[in-house]
Amino acid sequence: MKEKEFNNFWNWIENNIEYLTPKKITAEYIDLLDAEIEKIGDFSWEIGFDNRVNKNFLTISPEGDAELLKLSRTIINEAPAIEGWIFYSSKPPKQWKLIFNLLINDEKVQFNATEWKYILYKYPDNVYDVVIQVPKSYMPYDEYFHEIGDIAVTGELGEAFVIEYINEIDVVYEFDKEDIGKEKDFIHLKTEILM
Repeated sequence: MKEKEFNNFWNWIENNIEYLTPKKITAEYIDLLDAEIEKIGDFSWEIGFDNRVNKNFLTISPEGDAELLKLSRTIINEAPAIEGWIFYSSKPPKQWKLIFNLLINDEKVQFNATEWKYILYKYPDNVYDVVIQVPKSYMPYDEYFHEIGDIAVTGELGEAFVIEYINEIDVVYEFDKEDIGKEKDFIHLKTEILM
């Protein structure tokens, strides 16, 4: 059953690919793609241009769910080769300046992770905890700390890595006394873990 659904999905993508390019996609095609993706699972998705490979991309994101990651990988393994396109089974690391916005109470609030520090705890099974220190000016947004930490760490390491290897992300104003001196600038997180 699933295999037929995946085939139908990729046939639809192939037949409509010219309407899905990041610069051309319309509200109508966003809705149509939403409907097609809904048929194969409870995924979110993203379309854009990947400068690293010079191709348009479609990401089918499991939204942090390990079981859905297995399914999204299966779906992407069935993808046809389409010239000028690359397909991802989870959000890849971002090509960004570590600055992002969140809509909080109908207001765009900007967060700049280049101002942050972090401490990394690595466990014997190659799983990590990340503790992030943010400025005290973030106090009005502390109920969003889980989301803020997740966006930044996922942006740097990619969604699949976070699902499989990040145990916990904590956002704090101050590190524990015994940990002071172990912190690094957040801009080094990707290098420390992935390089």
